[in-house]
Amino acid sequence: MTVLKAKAPTLEQALTAARQAGLRHLHLDGTLIETDRCSTPGPNGHDLWRSGKHKHHGGNVQVISAPGRLPDLDVAGPARP
Repeated sequence: MTVLKAKAPTLEQALTAARQAGLRHLHLDGTLIETDRCSTPGPNGHDLWRSGKHKHHGGNVQVISAPGRLPDLDVAGPARP
């Protein structure tokens, strides 16, 4: 995950590259990758890695892709900020 995160562009870099390439639109997606290997209590006591929406622990992976191209990945970390 660290290697993927280090190679991923920021959102600003991806949008700039898309504009320079003349793309008319991008696909934005966030996917929860389920895991049972991490737990971090937040300031209010709730686990930062627990997704209430999915009712499971996991990391939120953000994906930006252009039509006909492979996606750029940003491994964001816990499901909650």
